[in-house]
Amino acid sequence: MSSVLLLSYKDALRQSREYLRYRTAPAATQDRSHTVGRAERSGRTFLHLERPLAFASRLALARRCTSVAAALAGRAVKLAPRSVAANLAAGIAFRRSGDRPRALHRLQCAAEADDVRRLGNWELAKLLLELERSDTPEAYSSRRRERISALRLASGSVDPVIAQKARVALAEALHDSGHSSEALRIIGPVLEDAPNDLRALRVASLSMAAQNRIQEACAFYRQLIALDSRHPVTKSLRALDLFCTGEEREPSEAPGPASWLIAIGGGIGDILHCTPAIANIARHTKQRPDVLVAGDHPGAEFLVQNPEYVNRVWTLGRGVLQQAYRNVFVTHSFGPLRLAFNAEQVKNARDWQHFHAGGLHETLFNLEAAKALLGIPYDEADAAIYFAGNLERREPDTQLVGLHAGSKGGRWLSKRWPYFGELTRKLRSRGVRVASFGTPDEYVPGTENLTGGTIEEMCRALSGCTLFVSNDSGAMHLASALGIRAVAIFAPTDALTHMPLTETVAALTLQKDCSPCEVKNHAFFASGRCACVGEIPVEAAEGIILSLLSADEADRGIA
Repeated sequence: MSSVLLLSYKDALRQSREYLRYRTAPAATQDRSHTVGRAERSGRTFLHLERPLAFASRLALARRCTSVAAALAGRAVKLAPRSVAANLAAGIAFRRSGDRPRALHRLQCAAEADDVRRLGNWELAKLLLELERSDTPEAYSSRRRERISALRLASGSVDPVIAQKARVALAEALHDSGHSSEALRIIGPVLEDAPNDLRALRVASLSMAAQNRIQEACAFYRQLIALDSRHPVTKSLRALDLFCTGEEREPSEAPGPASWLIAIGGGIGDILHCTPAIANIARHTKQRPDVLVAGDHPGAEFLVQNPEYVNRVWTLGRGVLQQAYRNVFVTHSFGPLRLAFNAEQVKNARDWQHFHAGGLHETLFNLEAAKALLGIPYDEADAAIYFAGNLERREPDTQLVGLHAGSKGGRWLSKRWPYFGELTRKLRSRGVRVASFGTPDEYVPGTENLTGGTIEEMCRALSGCTLFVSNDSGAMHLASALGIRAVAIFAPTDALTHMPLTETVAALTLQKDCSPCEVKNHAFFASGRCACVGEIPVEAAEGIILSLLSADEADRGIA
């Protein structure tokens, strides 16, 4: 059974309050059946006490205290059975103590949670491979040498297909053994014969990077991504590509050095979820921080530029690594991009892969993180500070309904509501002006075409809308930041943790036993096969839109 719900920011705040009350209550009083406990039961935590325990375990190993390390890692695993950090620390501790079966089990648990082949956690991959193939490092090295010898023989096969596959596998084995220069020598002729071989491109790019030939490595990365955007390590490859090609955005007057750097994700929603925390940190530290934006959307750093709270905005590139910061605060939306900052104290520098904030709203999570790590208090009213709101809003002469029918690609395609075309026809039949926003390929036939342009230009065009209708997307957050009334259609993501915390936005979502599958069944959500958004009928959206338009007419005194 499923039903359609209309949620407001008050519902999101109510769940977040309950979640925080649940997280801070004594263990004996926690109601495990409570809604906010669902993330706990799936192995996710908010306070992340397993992380310092895992780190302490690694420190104990460095001091050769193996039994202490194993005990600390065991406690970390007990707190968070699906934590990559906890399982990795336990696996290393058990391996050092000689308990191979338990080490292998813990490393396999970490691999299952992290998917090392997709996320590029090479330390974990190497340890896991070592334990899977042999009892000792010496035996593993011997087998690796035997494998390389066998592949050398196979690469000389008279069968060209077998020979090519063997050469690629040989290059992989040589790169993994630390012989990247020889791997490049072998993979070069393979790419001449088969320039679109994904496996060969991957070996070439990694070997180039190992040789510190970064620009050439990035060229192979871009070719790899262009051929297959779903490639298992695309996210890591894009990170390195951004590292090499990112540009520093300088304001007209170069500001002085800052002692703080805050690193945030590059998605529009990620940025706007972080601006309240940025403003709060600036107010309480009496210092305007520099902000590093990961760079998913060109021009998105415009959303962070605010001289009242921000000193300088960077995009990912070499320039930021040359700055000396006393403190670095890394938000979880920064994702897998790990940088070696020259900082005396790195606050919250964690690998946040596959992290979910449980029942807590994303914006409040960032404020809570600053409170927990830096001792900075906040008020719920701080959760709606948007720098993009500084744009001047123009009042349209006639009612205009804006649509954004798109979202990111890949697994995020399942967020796209399929009825924007039908909604357009229904609204136009009632004499309502309708316009499309977003990228040109997100244009809805029959609407005014306002797609394209930079994010700043899109904000200026959006400011002329009476009402905005969107999927769960960055455009929805822009409309909220500009104070535009909006109807956001949510499925399969969680409206209560992702919708803007403003009274101008209403979320239309689906209530099912399995929803939201982003939380309850992440693997199914990541597959992109979730189709529940199509169960939200066009009539439900139409009714809400017409009601809001009527209210707008009454406010403006239109007869």
